[in-house]
Amino acid sequence: MKFLVLILLLFQSFHSYSNFEWNSNCNDAYNKIIRLEFDLAKQIIIKEKKANPENRIVYLLDNYIDFFKIQIGEEKSDYLHNTKQVENRIIAISKGNKDSYWHDYCLAEIYIQTAANRLKFGDYFKAALEINKAYRLLSANKEKYPQFIPNNKSFAILETLIGSIPNKYDWVLSLVNMNGSINNGIKNLEEIIEEIKISDQYNYLIDESYFYCSFLKMNLQNDTSGLNTLISNIEDSPLEILKFAGNRIASKLGENDLAISILQNRTENKDAYPFKYLDFLQGKGKLNKLDKSAKNEFQSYIKEFKGENYIKSSYMYLSWLAIIDGDTNSFYNYQTAINSNGSTLVGSDKEAQNQFLNKTIPNVDLLKARLLFDGGYFEKSLDILHEITFSNKSQFFIESIYRKAVNYEKLGMLESAKQNFLLTFELGRLKTTYFGAKSALHLGRIFQKEGKVLNSKEYYQKCIDLKNHEYEQSLEQKAKAGLNSLRISNP
Repeated sequence: MKFLVLILLLFQSFHSYSNFEWNSNCNDAYNKIIRLEFDLAKQIIIKEKKANPENRIVYLLDNYIDFFKIQIGEEKSDYLHNTKQVENRIIAISKGNKDSYWHDYCLAEIYIQTAANRLKFGDYFKAALEINKAYRLLSANKEKYPQFIPNNKSFAILETLIGSIPNKYDWVLSLVNMNGSINNGIKNLEEIIEEIKISDQYNYLIDESYFYCSFLKMNLQNDTSGLNTLISNIEDSPLEILKFAGNRIASKLGENDLAISILQNRTENKDAYPFKYLDFLQGKGKLNKLDKSAKNEFQSYIKEFKGENYIKSSYMYLSWLAIIDGDTNSFYNYQTAINSNGSTLVGSDKEAQNQFLNKTIPNVDLLKARLLFDGGYFEKSLDILHEITFSNKSQFFIESIYRKAVNYEKLGMLESAKQNFLLTFELGRLKTTYFGAKSALHLGRIFQKEGKVLNSKEYYQKCIDLKNHEYEQSLEQKAKAGLNSLRISNP
C-alpha cells in the first residue's frame, strides 16, 4: 500500500510539479482558445485562478488569448494591451517551481508569442531579442527534459524559423549563437506530431501542431507530397484555424475549388472571435475563377476588419474586378483608396501601393491569365497568353514571358519553362517588380529536381542577391530554404 501511495505521489509530482498543473480546467480553456472562443476560455481561467491560485499555467493561457486575438484581429489596441501584460505574466511564471519542466517552457512560449506579435507590427529588433530568449530557454529545457513533448514541439518550430531568417538579419544569430535548419526543424515537428497522436497526455496539441506545420511546410519547403498528406488530415476539421490552413494549402497546390469549398463549409460559431481574414481569402479564391461575386467578400473585409493588413490588397482586387468588367471609373476610385488605407507590411499590400504609385492600368488579358494561374487553371491561363503578343518595348513584355514560364512549369513542359524563366531573369533582374527574382527561384527549384546542384545553387543565390524588388524578403527566405535543402541532400 505504501508503494502504491508513493507511485501516485510521484505521478502527481511529474504531472503538475507543484504550481504548474495542466489540469482539466486548463485543458478545457486551451480547447476553447483553439476554437477562438476567448470569452468562454476566460471564464474557465477565472474559475481555475480561484480554485488553484498558485497554478502558473493560467498566465500562459491568458497570453494565448492575446496572441490569437492579435494575430487574427491585428488591432493595435490589443497589441499595446498585451505588451503591458507580458511582463507581469513573465514575473508570475518566474516565481513558479524552477524544477518543473513547465517553467522554462511557459516562459519561452510567451516570448515566442510576443515576438510574433511584434513582427506583426514591425518591431523586428525586439522580436529578435525575444526569439533569442525563447531559444535559450527551450534549448536548456530540452537538455534537461528531452521527452517533454510541448517543449520539443516549440523547439522544432523555432529551429525552422531561425533557419529561414533572411541574410540581412544573420548578425542577430551570430551575436546570440542561435542555429536553425528548415528541413531538420520541419522533420522534427512531423515526428513530434506522430508522437502527439498517440499521447494521451499531450494529444490536445495536435491541432496547434498541424497548424504550425502547415504554414512552415507551405512557405519554406517545396514538398507537394507532404502538403497533400497534411491537407488530408485537416480539410474536414471544424476549427477555423485549420480551415485557414487547409485553404492556404489547397491554394498552394493549385486546388482553388477545394480552397473555396473548405471555407464555404464553415459553420457559424457565435462564441468565436471573428476571423475576417477568411472572408478575404474566400474573395481571392473567387477572384481566381474570375467570379464577380468576389466583390462581396472584399467589401465585407474592408468594412469589418479593424486591422491594417490586406486592406490595400482588397482595394487592388476590387480595382481588378472593375477593370475586367470594363468599369474604368470604379477602377480609378478603388486605386485611389489604396493610397489612403491600410499599411505596407505584407507583400501583396506593397504590390498594391506600387501599382497605385505607378499609375498603371493592368492589361486585362494578362490579369486574367495571372488570376487563372493563381487558381490552378493552367491550361486556361496559357490559352489566353498564346492569344496575346507584346513588343519587347512594352511594359507588359517581361510579365507575359514570366506568366508563360510558370504555366509551362506547372504543366510539366520544363524546357519551355526554363527558357522563359531565363529570359525573364535577364530582362527583369534590375527591375523593381518581382519577376526577375522569382524566375531565379523557380530555376533553382527546377535544377534541384533535375539533380543539377551547381546550377540550382547558382540561381538560388541569384534570387538572394537581387535587391529592392517586390516580395524581396519572402523570396529571399524561400531561396535560402532551397540552399539549405541542397546542403542537406548534398553535404
